[in-house]
Amino acid sequence: MAVTNASDDQHFSRFVKRANALTDGDGNYLGVTYAAFELREARDEKYLSANCLELVDADRAVALSAIKKIIEKKFDRLKVGLLTVGKVRNIRAAFLPHKIRATLEPKIPYDPSYAAVRQLPLERRIALEKLASSAWNEWVSITDI
Repeated sequence: MAVTNASDDQHFSRFVKRANALTDGDGNYLGVTYAAFELREARDEKYLSANCLELVDADRAVALSAIKKIIEKKFDRLKVGLLTVGKVRNIRAAFLPHKIRATLEPKIPYDPSYAAVRQLPLERRIALEKLASSAWNEWVSITDI
């Protein structure tokens, strides 16, 4: 399948390591920090990788379970962390007035849900904070999936 633009009504999920999660004094998750959406310069990242729930299943619980299995193939230690979920419309809005691209890129055989957020602005700290607080603000613990 070729790369296509995601629709505003689709939902992207992104795995967040525990180090980038906000927790209370008892270790309960409260949300995520903007650092969960920073590009990793050491890996020369050009975009944020994600997964599109609707490319897996219309049922959210089924989609998240399938995406967890996909992510387990990519990461060795997936015992703790979160899957964040955000509506593409809200992800795009976090970067306004800059226009980003939210794309569907099912190019990996074991990952038909692969998606990306591309063309991020150079100055993006405020937008990343918006991603964490309002755009990608739904989340579920990996252990609850």
